[in-house]
Amino acid sequence: MYGMIHQSLQEMVSERSGVEGWETVCAAANIDHDAATTPYEVYSDEMTFRLIAAAANKLDLPIDDFMDDFGQSWIHFASQGKYKTVFQACGSDIKTFIQNLDHCHQGVSTTMAGTKIGSFKLLSSGSGWLLFRYNAARPGLGNFLKGLMKGLLVYFDLLGSTVITASDEYTTEILVKFEPNLSKCTKP
Repeated sequence: MYGMIHQSLQEMVSERSGVEGWETVCAAANIDHDAATTPYEVYSDEMTFRLIAAAANKLDLPIDDFMDDFGQSWIHFASQGKYKTVFQACGSDIKTFIQNLDHCHQGVSTTMAGTKIGSFKLLSSGSGWLLFRYNAARPGLGNFLKGLMKGLLVYFDLLGSTVITASDEYTTEILVKFEPNLSKCTKP
């Protein structure tokens, strides 16, 4: 995976257990903490999942709950930091944002050799709901995606919920429900 994912993981762990917590996670994963977070570096999935497992253990969370929390944390990280303008370019409402994610990811993949990018597809939508499918380039991301959608609800100031409606190793369908308050669901 990508260094920006590791940076987000570092931020999440450090916020919850201090800088020493991140160092402990890296030590448990047998990874040098100074070499784990180069933003545009592509790291092996095996390395990333070792960090994730160690972080879940450090924060005393079952892996599914951790991945959900990590998805939410990623949205906060990406929308507030140096990736903010890229994030904002995806769209000013949740539906447009999801529809533009593939385009955004393609931009990332052109600047980072060796990337493996999944694909988002909006299956259907209505007033206050969206159903989309994510075809992953790597297994085990269902709860991370569920957390991403929860994070997007917060980002777009929407009250709502997310439910995984179908999932296998590489494909996840998620239903996102929200209160369709048009005065609050767009970002400038």
